[in-house]
Amino acid sequence: MILRWEPPRVFEYEWKVAPVPEMPLGENAIFRYELAPEDSSTLLTVTYRRITKQTASGFLPGLHAFLDRLEAQLDEKPLPDWSARFAELLGQYPEWTKHAAE
Repeated sequence: MILRWEPPRVFEYEWKVAPVPEMPLGENAIFRYELAPEDSSTLLTVTYRRITKQTASGFLPGLHAFLDRLEAQLDEKPLPDWSARFAELLGQYPEWTKHAAE
């Protein structure tokens, strides 16, 4: 469910997931993305609330891969393959690797 939608500045929504092997507790989180002008650039603030610690650590390489795609899109370059980029980034996020192996 979308909780707040103020284009182009704010997008906030609920993320509900029933328990699955990757998320044994399920999720009932709120995600918020905000854009704000800052000097000659734009600041992106990403806020996750009510997300379990295990799931949160797993989001880091995925979010990184999505932001790489956003950067390419804004620069009018070919989008990197999300799955391949995610696999490349796993080593930079040891918490995800640790939880994925559990």
